[in-house]
Amino acid sequence: MCKTKVRTCLCLSFMTTCFLLSVDLSTAFAGNIELKSSTGVVESDGATPLLGDGFAGPEDDDLVQCLYAGPDGLIDPADSQGYPTGDDVLLETAEFPGVFNTVIGEGFPFNPDQGMFVEDFSHSLNMGDLVYCRAWNGSDLLSAPCYGDSQLVAIQDVNFDSVDLGTWATDVCGGECVPGATQVCDTGGQGVCAAGTQTCEGNGFWGGCVQDVAPSTEVCDGLDNDCDGLADGSELLTQPCGVSDVGECSFGIETCDDLGNWTVCTAVLPAPELCDGLDNDCDGVSDPDSDGDGALDCAELCDNDPLKTEPGVCGCGVADTDSDGDGAADCNDNCPNDPNKTEPGVCGCGVPETDSDGDGAADCNDNCPNDPNKTEPGVCGCGVPETDCQGCMEHADCDDGNLCTDDICVDFICQTVDNTASCSNGLFCDGEEMCQGGACQPGTPVPIDDGVLCTMDSCDEEEDKILHIPEDSVCDDGEFCNGAEVCDLVNDCQPGPPPVPGRRERVHPGLL
Repeated sequence: MCKTKVRTCLCLSFMTTCFLLSVDLSTAFAGNIELKSSTGVVESDGATPLLGDGFAGPEDDDLVQCLYAGPDGLIDPADSQGYPTGDDVLLETAEFPGVFNTVIGEGFPFNPDQGMFVEDFSHSLNMGDLVYCRAWNGSDLLSAPCYGDSQLVAIQDVNFDSVDLGTWATDVCGGECVPGATQVCDTGGQGVCAAGTQTCEGNGFWGGCVQDVAPSTEVCDGLDNDCDGLADGSELLTQPCGVSDVGECSFGIETCDDLGNWTVCTAVLPAPELCDGLDNDCDGVSDPDSDGDGALDCAELCDNDPLKTEPGVCGCGVADTDSDGDGAADCNDNCPNDPNKTEPGVCGCGVPETDSDGDGAADCNDNCPNDPNKTEPGVCGCGVPETDCQGCMEHADCDDGNLCTDDICVDFICQTVDNTASCSNGLFCDGEEMCQGGACQPGTPVPIDDGVLCTMDSCDEEEDKILHIPEDSVCDDGEFCNGAEVCDLVNDCQPGPPPVPGRRERVHPGLL
């Protein structure tokens, strides 16, 4: 026996009482579910509604069963008596204990014969368990020719739930098949003529086998196209093959095998040219000498250079000349007439790259080639520092690298004056840094507190803005009957709506 403990709370105007119940789910009542179709169940044609008014003469109304789909969560078919199979279980109506079906028109007495119904069923299921309804196009399970199953729905509230299953068709019928359905069949013919199609007649039984394909001329595809019972290999199918009969090439034939494949072609096909005096590639020319140097193209590597048969250093079409005799061929020497250089370097071909004063500037670009501290004479000339003959020439000569000072040149003398410029470190949350007394002073951090106790306040450096994120959990007073409190960005913690006590009851229309 399966038992579980259920926590139950009674919410009164002056107190909250909670207690535990031990419930046997195999027999105990847990709740109701209202299952209905407000748009109507239809016949197997997908259009004609089922019959019934659920009011007078229920023996003439089409039947409806509602079922729990079992632990496997799958719909199992009805047996020959109309009862569920597998692990599917019928649900009991809430209004009439011991009754396991309802009828079309139940709950809709003033909308007769529209396929609609509504019924309450009691259950001891769990939230998430799957249920469905099965409608029959007859008032008796044994005589009803067809039935149809609704979609599966999951229980959302074990106490009371209501689900509209919509429209579905009673398209599972007796006999061999569903009228209009088709299946493949064998006509008894040979080859492709053996394939046929049967169609289910209106009486639920298969009609005759109709041939799908007529005989045709035999082709090499592995099929008996002419329906004579012979495989392609026995039909002696052949076709010409090959691309040319020039030079060493010739046409041939290929034969179809039983699997519909063409066998190896007997033709001789073009091949790469060889140095054998033959036209192997079948282009009408045998072993040419393109550059006329007396060496066949197939026997040399420079077949378009009459002066070379090997690429050498410079490649075909370029002479391997070394004009300056430095060991580098002109094709690889960017200074072909300078025996001391193969690249122009800084100074160019014919000019040495000498740096006499070792200051990193070659003499050809150094206007003070013997002064390691200067590359230009400046005001004082080579060999004399610019500070020895005068203090400064312009404001730029006086830059001390401090953002909080203004550096100027007055009468060849540098002067420094404090300023109040911005010296921001680029961080929004730190505030703006400013210069004072010749030094950068820290700014005032951006205020983030919004005065609302239930918000998390922070400064977002990436977005350059203040964030106030509500935290509902800060407002929770722990009382279920007070509802769920929420955090308001302006008004702080706010009470939530209290739960509604009690359960909705429905009066069965058929009992009015």
